[in-house]
Amino acid sequence: MEPDILAPPQRVATRIARWEESLDALLPAMVDGANLLVATWSLRAFGGLIKAWSMPEGVLPMRNFTDVHLVAVVGRRFDVVVV
Repeated sequence: MEPDILAPPQRVATRIARWEESLDALLPAMVDGANLLVATWSLRAFGGLIKAWSMPEGVLPMRNFTDVHLVAVVGRRFDVVVV
């Protein structure tokens, strides 16, 4: 059975929460009508998603459900994201 991408294990949820706290401290808040937050991000090498929360050592590509969640954590802090 494949893992549920919407139900991260506790270790991943904890990592996501730490990322969110760090980003909250680093980035300005989105304020409707007061600012426009724009980000650019090269995800060229992001293909080949593996349906797992972590990767065994040496397995390529190194993209998994944890990576997807971390990209979303960053992306949702901006009004516009250019990929």
